[in-house]
Amino acid sequence: MVKFPNLLGGFNKKKEDPAKAREALKSEFLAEADGIKTSVNDVILNDKARQFFKLVRRSFRKLFGINYECTFDELKSELECKVSEKGLKNDLRVFLEELEHFEYGFPGFEDEQRRVKAKEKQEIFHYLHELEAEGKKIDKKLEKDVEELFQDDVSDSTRLLVKFIHEFEELLKRI
Repeated sequence: MVKFPNLLGGFNKKKEDPAKAREALKSEFLAEADGIKTSVNDVILNDKARQFFKLVRRSFRKLFGINYECTFDELKSELECKVSEKGLKNDLRVFLEELEHFEYGFPGFEDEQRRVKAKEKQEIFHYLHELEAEGKKIDKKLEKDVEELFQDDVSDSTRLLVKFIHEFEELLKRI
């Protein structure tokens, strides 16, 4: 018996179920977000943040059929039309607004956080020295504890990025 090749090629293939395709995309995006979250640290924070911003844009574009590169503001407008559930729509809008603020403020965010922490530390030590000047004894352990309080091993920016990634994962699960 002679077998002939299928001359129709891919024309008689069944179309993939849209719900399954959507779930596969969500799984892919969740895995990528988890990879970013588990590998982020202060040294490569900037690269991981940019990678996350791109992931958010790409995932929402693919999941909602948006065919152009868009800003978070444009993405927010697109999703207003494409998402019908009011609670999800509001959560997406808030998430994108906060993420946009974080993205555009990101270069100066870390410096601002350092300035705020340095000022708070200075105010606490000034207060402690005033108490000493008034004759009150200050435990050296307290000074050490204050010093440790301001020597954090993970920056506020890293924590904030991880928080955004977690929120993104939760939103993807609801879509």
